Amino acid sequence: MENNTIFYHYYDAIFSEKNYRKETEFIFKKASESLGRSPEKILEIGCGTGNHTMNLAGKNIPLTAIDIDSEMTSIAFNKIKNAGYDSVKIITTPVEKLDESGFDLAIAMFNVITYIPDTNNLISFFKAVYERINAKAVFIFDCWNGLAALKNPPKNKKTEVQKGNELVSCIVESETDFWKQKTKLVYQLQVKNFSDLTVKNDTFSFYQTLWTPMQIEHCLNEAGFHVFSCNRLLDDKTTANHEDWKIMYTCQK
Repeated sequence: MENNTIFYHYYDAIFSEKNYRKETEFIFKKASESLGRSPEKILEIGCGTGNHTMNLAGKNIPLTAIDIDSEMTSIAFNKIKNAGYDSVKIITTPVEKLDESGFDLAIAMFNVITYIPDTNNLISFFKAVYERINAKAVFIFDCWNGLAALKNPPKNKKTEVQKGNELVSCIVESETDFWKQKTKLVYQLQVKNFSDLTVKNDTFSFYQTLWTPMQIEHCLNEAGFHVFSCNRLLDDKTTANHEDWKIMYTCQK
């Protein structure tokens, strides 16, 4: 992802429609059912600006939240600090270099694995998670379903969000390479300030890997994980199929 100050500042506004609380409650319930009890120590991988983190922190369970992007972790740290949560650690690191273990729940939400570029790195990522969680611990993550995304690639879209006295407009353009299973997303961002009549424009982009379920499950098996389920996102009663764009995996060590 390109380093972009405007992107970081307006990230939460751009994705304000995402229901982080609902996702967190679903994950916590799913993990508790799989473990047979509430988790006692949680690892969040790819915490971003800390929106899932804030909801998990409310559980008052020891939580380590990590991200490779220092701008993101800085925002997450300030949220946690201002909220007064003392059971949360925010660390800027890839999971492969995290010097901590003993977790009984690991999560990686908001398409974390789609930022991983190739099979070797995906296996390494899963192995790093596996090595840092306890026996019988649960690992839950969501992602795009490559089968659905390749059949029906992401389309261009525009969103507008009011943030105080500013109007944040975001046009997302997508370009999919079917052979390489990659989608490039380009965000054209414009912020209009109604007070001083200034306009800020910027562009940022990143690539998403369109992993198929077969590829994901191969990498999970290589890392040692047992796959409990692959469901539609936030629907643990429906097994995912080739038309479900957003899917969620529940795995166990």
